[in-house]
Formats: sequence, structure tokens, C-alpha cells
Amino acid sequence: MNNNQVVQIMIALSDGINPMTGEVYGKDSPYRDKDISAALIFAADTLSKQVKVTKYDEPMQLTIEDEILYEMLRSWRLRYSKRYDMRLYHIFSNESLRLISFYKPKDQEQLMKIKGVGTKKATKYGDDLFEVINARRHAV
Repeated sequence: MNNNQVVQIMIALSDGINPMTGEVYGKDSPYRDKDISAALIFAADTLSKQVKVTKYDEPMQLTIEDEILYEMLRSWRLRYSKRYDMRLYHIFSNESLRLISFYKPKDQEQLMKIKGVGTKKATKYGDDLFEVINARRHAV
């Protein structure tokens, strides 16, 4: 179970809903208590902020395959920067591209865990990145 699932369970409980069955708890249930509900909402909010802060940023050793993907991502970034007259580092830093090469995110949620990637970059560049990652994945 990941942190996002835990947050969803806490929110369901705070709403007085059994997260396993979807049934609404009765009025006598402790989950219907305002203080318990408020505590669950606070805990869910705190945990969800930790999930967003948690980034893939630990040092890593790239494999040869990762290095090939890294170079493909750098080429994509260069083409994109020329097409839209942008600085390379405004698109992604080398560090972010190395992390993307190492972790190979499959969706925007995973992409946003990469250091230097937030909602804006994930939305703007995510589809292009996934195309490059998938092209490399299918080439292997």
C-alpha cells in the first residue's frame, strides 16, 4: 500500500465511509465523531504533503541502458529548446534527466516524484518524455 492509498483511506474514514465496502458508518460510529474526523483529515493532509515533498533524488549509478536513455532525453530537450527558443535548464536540468533515466516514470504521478519536476512540468512535458522513455523501452 502506498501513501496515496493511505491518504484515500483516511479521507474516506473522515467522511464516515468504510473504505473497504463503501458503506456509510452509522451515527454511533467513532468515525462520525467530529474530533476524530478532524484528526483524520489533518493526518491525511499532512501525509499528502509528505508524498509531494518526497522526491527521487538519491545518488545513483546509471547503467549503460540508462545512459542511452539519458542521451535520448538530452537530445529531446535540445530539439524542444530550439523549437520553442527556450534555455535547456528551463525545460529540465541534467540532474532531473538523469533521475528520469534511472527511474523511468510511467505516469505523471511518478514523474512528479522526480526532483525538479512539479505539476507544471509534468503536465507540459510529460507526454513527450513518456514517448522517449517508451521508445527506448521498446528498442531494448
